[in-house]
Amino acid sequence: MHHDRYGLRLTTASDRAAAEAANLISDRLHRRPSRRDLAWSQEVARQ
Repeated sequence: MHHDRYGLRLTTASDRAAAEAANLISDRLHRRPSRRDLAWSQEVARQ
């Protein structure tokens, strides 16, 4: 079982992906995206 930074229990890969996307968007409200964030978003776009 995986947990995101807010402590929510994520039971499926799609739940995890949605939480990751929400976290990424939240991060972008506070700072510029890092290379890791950009690489992750590009990886998701390919799927």
